[in-house]
Amino acid sequence: MFYFISLLIFAVSLPTHAGDLDTYYELELEINRLHSQFNKNQEKVSKKNTLYHRMLKPQETAAEIARLQKENKDIIERLRPLKEEFQALESKLVVRSVTGELKNINAVKDKNLCLNNELLYFSTDREFEGWNLKYGSSERRISYYANKSTYIKSCLENRHEDSVVEVDYKSQSLCDKNSDLFKYVGTKTKYKTYIKEGLVNVDVSLYLKFDGNEKDKEESMALVRNSMPCVKDFYARHGLKLNVDLKEETGIMDRFKCDHTITISKEHKRPTAKEWATHKFANVANINDQKRCKLYIHELAHNLGLADAYKDRRCPDRKIILDDKNIMGDGPSGYSPYQAELNGSQLRTILSPLCD
Repeated sequence: MFYFISLLIFAVSLPTHAGDLDTYYELELEINRLHSQFNKNQEKVSKKNTLYHRMLKPQETAAEIARLQKENKDIIERLRPLKEEFQALESKLVVRSVTGELKNINAVKDKNLCLNNELLYFSTDREFEGWNLKYGSSERRISYYANKSTYIKSCLENRHEDSVVEVDYKSQSLCDKNSDLFKYVGTKTKYKTYIKEGLVNVDVSLYLKFDGNEKDKEESMALVRNSMPCVKDFYARHGLKLNVDLKEETGIMDRFKCDHTITISKEHKRPTAKEWATHKFANVANINDQKRCKLYIHELAHNLGLADAYKDRRCPDRKIILDDKNIMGDGPSGYSPYQAELNGSQLRTILSPLCD
């Protein structure tokens, strides 16, 4: 009862002024949590409400069903003021479009928007959420998306915070041994994953080694370094806290201790998990920040165990993903890193050592 009263006081006392995104997200998370608990209770009632349970322990079963039904009735009462507060906030929150117009938070999908002078485009609710949640803290973004993943929620519920898993293996190449791709595909997978403060963490350390003209070194290293927040944001939108420790030619001992050594160069004909370009790769010249971020997300994903999923006749056994925006897949390349996605199977590949 105390929790119920406290929740009501919390709901009615929250400020509702325009732009209060923190309150908006807190309400949304609480509403989602209560909905999840309601559904779990309903499942338990269904399991208890069988002939087997009713005949085996009739009194205990009836009492448990009554308790669960009462709890769900209380949840419905709790949800009512929260939803009213949430809808009131939603109608007042505004964002500014590229043209300078103020728009309701739900009226900006399929529009060009500008955040910190960066032009973004959204075509689905999920893409919009990725942009929208940039206003919250990193932890809030991660929690928000983790709460949407049944797999990650189950992992958080069933694993202890002291569980630390060190992943270290070499993935198998799916390309023809006689092709020039064979040496590129089938890479070392090494990272650490664990749960801390209610978040699934993935730690990876990278030793950066520059290959090229010395005068280009600092600029190229800075471009890689400055791309990491974008790379981390990609994983945050999938419910993971990615921690990347960069060492920039700091000596042989650091190189030995790091999970992976990455060779950085201005140009590369075919970037790989271990060879990244900063200015030009393949037939793409003068790559911008977004293309650079997508490249590093893709190549780093190899080091976390993910395989390429686009068509290549030299790799006949490769599993193809036709999703337009899958970061490893066979879709068009025109999407932004804020629209890039992983599917559930890819997420599970990264987290299965910890969660399965």
